[in-house]
Amino acid sequence: MREGFIRDLLSSGPPVLVYHWDADGMISAMHIVSMAGQDTIMLPPKFTFRVDDDFIRSLKAKAAGKRPIIILDLSYPGRVIDRIARETGVHILVVDHHYQDEGPREPNVEYVNPARKGDPEGEWPSTAHVLARILGEYHPGLVAASIVGDLGPRAKANKHYQNYMVEAGLDPVRDYWVVEQVVSQLDSISVTANYDGLKWIPKVHAIGQFDPLKSILNDPLLTTLKTNVEVEFESLLEEAKSSLVEEAPGVLGVKLSGESRLASRLARSLASMNPGRVVVVAYHSTGIDRAYIYARAYKLKAQLAGIAEYFKRLGFEAGGKYQEDNNVVAVECPPREMERVYRLMVEKVREVLGA
Repeated sequence: MREGFIRDLLSSGPPVLVYHWDADGMISAMHIVSMAGQDTIMLPPKFTFRVDDDFIRSLKAKAAGKRPIIILDLSYPGRVIDRIARETGVHILVVDHHYQDEGPREPNVEYVNPARKGDPEGEWPSTAHVLARILGEYHPGLVAASIVGDLGPRAKANKHYQNYMVEAGLDPVRDYWVVEQVVSQLDSISVTANYDGLKWIPKVHAIGQFDPLKSILNDPLLTTLKTNVEVEFESLLEEAKSSLVEEAPGVLGVKLSGESRLASRLARSLASMNPGRVVVVAYHSTGIDRAYIYARAYKLKAQLAGIAEYFKRLGFEAGGKYQEDNNVVAVECPPREMERVYRLMVEKVREVLGA
């Protein structure tokens, strides 16, 4: 990244912030708000990776020809970022850690993604960690939480997580529950598709408070949403465990539906229970009437993230990561396409495994 780029970027005015709706995305947004101020315009997508004409128009109106745009943790392919750059005409900073085969080319884009071609050693376990390296200013407990948001319990073995926890005055193992609960609180926003909360929670808990971890843990909205989510998740997980079928050698699959957006969490839990095998989860979120198909594996050398490019060529929104103990590809689609995408996912995983 060019020296001083982010400082120059923010000198033209508070940015328009576009960020992922998970814990890592919101924590990354908190870091930017703490630097750019409360006038930062929050414009996260409405729980979709689709960038349509309406969203582009919103970006143009908010940027108003002068505000920079910062995109965090969203795995947009280069062609999408280039379209945003051309149509808004403003400076754009993209910070990410997802596998991405296609980078942007427009000159007004600064693209920072050290994990773009994969990260099997776990050097870049979260976007908040990438930002911390860029900015040099961060809350270590929050960055540790962002890593837990992506790796789950396996974060305990990640050296960067360990270092941030120690820096925050926390024990990486004994105090893991603290950051785990922070992640659960933040993730309840996306799981319940609470868009208003998604926009204001990062500002409310932006770095600068005496203890942002405690602030998030005590947030009344997040606590209520988290309690409701836990009840639904436990029920769905029991259903999933009893419904898993072997689709191919080394490939397990399950199809589910529920009110909240729980596909990612279910896939993570099921993969953790079945190390060395790929778990494919097809999930219809009835609350927003969208379907998600995840293929996830732990302790598997075969890279799944590249499958995302296949689904992108078919016109679907897709993304993936290839990291230490975090090998995943995800596809979003209309519910009517769920069965087809599930079958295609199983077939592509079989090809990767040589099964």
